[in-house]
Amino acid sequence: MTAVRELQGRPEELSLSSFGTDPVFAAAQRSCPPLWRNCLLAEYDDVADPSELDIAVEELLPLAWIARAGTGWALSVADAWKAFVDLRLDEEEDPAIDVLRGHPGVIEARHEHTEVYSWTTRAAMTPAEAAALGLRALAAGHRHAAAAAGIADDDEDA
Repeated sequence: MTAVRELQGRPEELSLSSFGTDPVFAAAQRSCPPLWRNCLLAEYDDVADPSELDIAVEELLPLAWIARAGTGWALSVADAWKAFVDLRLDEEEDPAIDVLRGHPGVIEARHEHTEVYSWTTRAAMTPAEAAALGLRALAAGHRHAAAAAGIADDDEDA
């Protein structure tokens, strides 16, 4: 069963967690670090073991959604993602935008506001393909945020 939610008048959104068994999405998930490192460690001085703040990618998936947006897709994320991806980057510096724009089926991609990315497609993209692309974009954003915070990625080959 696909997890769907309606948010503040926005169209139906599908949780990324609902695509776990789809082969296209599963491949994207395997390309992600299995544990995402908290990139805001400086804000948690009282934590003895920073790895306590790491989170499995499966725990983040229910906090991200895709929805059809015109001739493309939108990816929205909950506030919790801010600890793992720098959502404040300008589009020119945002590796998530680079991943979206680098996809051959994408005409244009935008970082609409802090927690929403959107992209226009040149051909039909299934929800699973859109979810996989969104997850790959977020993973690129995470790797960038971890590097900027001086945190080693334990799974650089993923």
